[in-house]
Amino acid sequence: VAGELATADVITLYPGDSLQIALRRFNLKDITSIPVVDPADNKRVVGMLQRKDVLDAYNRELLRRDVTSF
Repeated sequence: VAGELATADVITLYPGDSLQIALRRFNLKDITSIPVVDPADNKRVVGMLQRKDVLDAYNRELLRRDVTSF
């Protein structure tokens, strides 16, 4: 069953990828999570990044910058 649901063209990120890269990849297929893989071994997942967490961090940073600009 899992093999029937799996896809060969998995969208991934590396630990050092930027916020901009992550947001672009989330929007490629309107997905909500992306596996973060080891740069030395693309098949080794080291974590998962959730779209919600990226957007929350982005919004917090915008608010922080807005508050400190006064």
